[in-house]
Parts: sequence; structure tokens; C-alpha cells
Amino acid sequence: MIPFIIVGNALYVWLYSSQKNAVIGVPLAAVMKYVWLSISAKYILKGLGIKVLALVVQAFTLPQLITALLGGVIGAAVILLLQRYFSKTEKL
Repeated sequence: MIPFIIVGNALYVWLYSSQKNAVIGVPLAAVMKYVWLSISAKYILKGLGIKVLALVVQAFTLPQLITALLGGVIGAAVILLLQRYFSKTEKL
């Protein structure tokens, strides 16, 4: 799954950074990463003849959406706080 996770993370970063607004970028990137990992676990690996346990498929579906959304929200909040902090320190 490691190559699929790498692609999923790259997809997340690319989609998030392509949006001007984090309110659109976070959900868009999270949903697309979720879709990519779900398709990878359910279909692509099986199509390559790799047996995937049901527990692995479960781990790479809904939990990935939830963690991608939470991580994006936390990341966007940290970015906003840092921008506010540094914009105040530049004025001093």
C-alpha cells in the first residue's frame, strides 16, 4: 500500500494547494485522497492479483477520510494562526 499512500498524499497536497480557499481545499483534497485509497485497496491491488484482507480495506476507506479532514482542518488552523502572528510581528 505504500506507493498508493504516497500517491494519495501527493494528490492531497496538490489539490489543497490548487485552491485559494481552505474551506474548499481541505474537503476536496480529503475526499479525493479517500476515493484514491479506497479504489486502490478495493480494486487496483486485487486487479494486480494481490490478496487484500478485509481489515486492510476497512483501514483505507472511511478512516482515511476522517483523518484527512481532521488533519486538514488542524493544518489550516495552524497556518492561519502563524499568518496572524507573523503579520503582527512585522508591524512592530
